[in-house]
Amino acid sequence: MDSLPPKFGGVDDVIARLDAPRRAEHDEAEMYVRKATRQIDTPYRQRLAAALGWRFRP
Repeated sequence: MDSLPPKFGGVDDVIARLDAPRRAEHDEAEMYVRKATRQIDTPYRQRLAAALGWRFRP
């Protein structure tokens, strides 16, 4: 099964948008990534977490 295409141009576009001055959108995205189980560890999420300093909750 293939994954759905991103809603934005790619992960770099998402990082640029979320790295802008803090917005509710940023906070919601961060909580989404942090709450994800470790089994949902995709390259896309890894790039977001690394670029924005987000980590999974233990």
